[in-house]
Amino acid sequence: PGCAKSLVVGIDDTYVKHRERLTARQFQVTAGRVERNGKLGARFAFVSSNSSWTASLFDGFLLQQGMKSSTSMRVVTDGDDGLRNFVQRSSPRPMESQLDWFHIGMRLELLRKAVVMPTTYQEYLEDPHAFAPIQRRVSRLRDALWRGRSWRALLEFAWLRRDIDQWVVEHPGRCVESVRRARQVIKEFRQYVCGNRRSVPDFAKQRAAGHRVSTAHVESVMNHLVNHRLSKKQQIRWSPEGAHYLLQVRAELLNGTLIDGYRTANPRFRGPSGFSKAGA
Repeated sequence: PGCAKSLVVGIDDTYVKHRERLTARQFQVTAGRVERNGKLGARFAFVSSNSSWTASLFDGFLLQQGMKSSTSMRVVTDGDDGLRNFVQRSSPRPMESQLDWFHIGMRLELLRKAVVMPTTYQEYLEDPHAFAPIQRRVSRLRDALWRGRSWRALLEFAWLRRDIDQWVVEHPGRCVESVRRARQVIKEFRQYVCGNRRSVPDFAKQRAAGHRVSTAHVESVMNHLVNHRLSKKQQIRWSPEGAHYLLQVRAELLNGTLIDGYRTANPRFRGPSGFSKAGA
């Protein structure tokens, strides 16, 4: 393809069981998909621990997708600095980083459940909306993140922790384990947002402009390329080399370039026969 005006690289990673248990328990598999000029493009997957793989191969992949010095680049991740920096090294210009709303949404759902403390049936009948103020606090936190106001979200975390502490004062000795879990979820979520606050865009404006705000398409690639064949659906162990080469075939197959690539290496593949027909 020619020069691309914009490239959005969605990237994620997972782990697959290693065949040699004495060498390592697992190894990392990285996969993703590129969005070229607003349209979904090619998929990619690799095992970086494979001896035949180098970072220059990923550079070549981006060049095939039309990456030039004038191309606007953006990377969408779940907040992993390693993946973000890996894609940045391949870019000829500074790259915009964006946090994935898909993972933010999962953390919000976990938080929404964690802040509701177990109550007896009698307590529920007396006040069925006891935790409604805390739930509204979580909704305000979601709204702050959706509009890219990370500073506001950090304030909501502090107020949410204050609400939990106030509930503990009003109910001494109750739900100790649930309170501990709620505090832990708030702490981890706050650290996640604080560490990635510069990568939190205004998701509302991004969505209105037609830009992708989540890596759901990358999760789909993970399911098709990795989970279905290497881990979740088939619980077997792999060598890094075998997994890497299998992923190359599956990615080329889904991209629709497997036959053309094989024909380039083997010109006679599915081509006209070089033998003449036998006489009658």
